[in-house]
Amino acid sequence: MGMNQGWNHLGNMVAAIVAMMLVTWIGLYAVFYAVTAVAALAAASVFAIRPSELDEKRASGATQEDGTESIGFCGVQTETTSKLRFARSEWVSHGEM
Repeated sequence: MGMNQGWNHLGNMVAAIVAMMLVTWIGLYAVFYAVTAVAALAAASVFAIRPSELDEKRASGATQEDGTESIGFCGVQTETTSKLRFARSEWVSHGEM
């Protein structure tokens, strides 16, 4: 198991222990308040990202190394037939949403 995954598991365990302690001390509604607080902190963490560290092209995969567009229909990459087949099957199975 990688180091990153180990820290991920530790964070999950700490969150579960804190949730159990909050429920014990405050009651069941404490979990909902805690989730709200964590969600607000996660949303606020977006403001900690420096604009100079963002690379929109690299993050979205919008261009290949030679600079040509690789985004296909509806944002699905369709360079290969297998990717297109997978995208179609996902669209058909989840299309009713």
